Amino acid sequence: MKTTVRIFLLLCLLLSIIITAVQSAEVYVSTSTGDNGTGNGTKEEPWATIKYALSHVSGSEPDPVAICVAQGTYYEYQIIMKPYVSAYGGYDPATWDRDIHEYETIVDGGDSIQPADNIFLGRNNMTLEGLTIQHAPDDGVDCNSYSPTITNCHILLCGGTGISAETGNPTIRNNIIELNKYGIQCYSTIQALTTIIENNLIIGSSSWGIQACSNMRIINNTIDRTGVYGIYVGTSGSPWPTMLIQNNNITRSQNDGIYINTTIDATDITIKYNNVYGSGDQNYDGQAKPGEGCISSDPKYINPLPQSGASTDYDYHLQSNSPSRNKGTNDDAPEDDLDGNPRPREGKTDIGCYEYQPPPPTPTPLPPPPFDVRVNSNSLSIGSAFRVDVTVPPLNQAFDAWGVIMGPGVLYSFVLNNPSKLIRGPTALIEGVPRLSYVYEGCLCNLPEIPAGAEGQYSVIAGLVSTGVKPRSINDTLPGYTDQEQVTVGQ
Repeated sequence: MKTTVRIFLLLCLLLSIIITAVQSAEVYVSTSTGDNGTGNGTKEEPWATIKYALSHVSGSEPDPVAICVAQGTYYEYQIIMKPYVSAYGGYDPATWDRDIHEYETIVDGGDSIQPADNIFLGRNNMTLEGLTIQHAPDDGVDCNSYSPTITNCHILLCGGTGISAETGNPTIRNNIIELNKYGIQCYSTIQALTTIIENNLIIGSSSWGIQACSNMRIINNTIDRTGVYGIYVGTSGSPWPTMLIQNNNITRSQNDGIYINTTIDATDITIKYNNVYGSGDQNYDGQAKPGEGCISSDPKYINPLPQSGASTDYDYHLQSNSPSRNKGTNDDAPEDDLDGNPRPREGKTDIGCYEYQPPPPTPTPLPPPPFDVRVNSNSLSIGSAFRVDVTVPPLNQAFDAWGVIMGPGVLYSFVLNNPSKLIRGPTALIEGVPRLSYVYEGCLCNLPEIPAGAEGQYSVIAGLVSTGVKPRSINDTLPGYTDQEQVTVGQ
């Protein structure tokens, strides 16, 4: 318990999704601290742009390279990646600690003047992770004929496709793909490869969410408010795709939720355990049919995008009463969700990119310490010292403070800022005290000695009253914020 002068004066007035560091050969890029002219790609002397870093590194299967990109906005486009060279965002430019949410790395194609420009052009055996990719005139990521991994990225506001796989077979996992013309396009005919699309949130596409024309596994995605189709399946000819569409929430498609072109052989397309709801035309159309475990109910997102326009405070986590809870299948489901929470949580996998998480229990608040008035002794004698201390718990309102000593025919008030002196009559110690956010304690009264003739019974009372109240008795004090002690002064 501190009794410093500062606390005494106050009492008289009152009565930070870490993701692990990349394990490979690393080079460093920082738009705020880097320099392409004098930098060497180290933490101490980073380069300034991703393109410049790519021009100075090469990777191989035994020696992959990671480009670690610090927080900031990089106005770059047509970034042609290399095999075995990956780009990872989310680093603090000062410490190079990594947290993709706290240290957002934005790659913005807004400076491009060509309508066909993409931001990233992917290659085989490489990863894009932890990047915000926005404002591409065409595609956010163009995989062309390659099969990279794109994970934990936020891809938005692109004039073309968020991720265009074309004839590649990428792994697209745990991304938010928002307000692009198209969400994801894949139309590879390479039968030996399979495109993985899982745990993605695809929202607000002005055309379709996913165009699926290759061997694919479309599992545990949430697709909402697309301008045409949620998932469109079609191809220009054989070989016909082998496809699994499972555990997806597909909602509010302007046309159809899932459409399979009538010109293809859909024998090897499996649709099961999806929740397709609220389509403008039909939930299933063409050759699409709801299979095992499929439902059609409002999944009860916490706060989806409005029916038109954009919003930055959307939330596609499931409410506790969501019909998508425990309605998926564990077979082939990812082991975790978009937030990294393990699946399943309750025995069966939830439908969609998020596994329901109950709110944390509301902690029972500990009661504050009591408002406590203490006298150095309840039995005093003439000439002895007399001291009064007080402990004041937090109070979430402004107040006035009040304290008196009542004795045989007399009433004394404590003197503000002078605990060695009393005055006759009632007076507030201070008025308009701001609310307390933590506990105060200290000395209210400290008389070196009790004068002769002061024998008798005394009540020592201190309390808090609402601002502006002139206390007439202990009944005027705030409940719980008053205390008293009885003191006897003898010879």
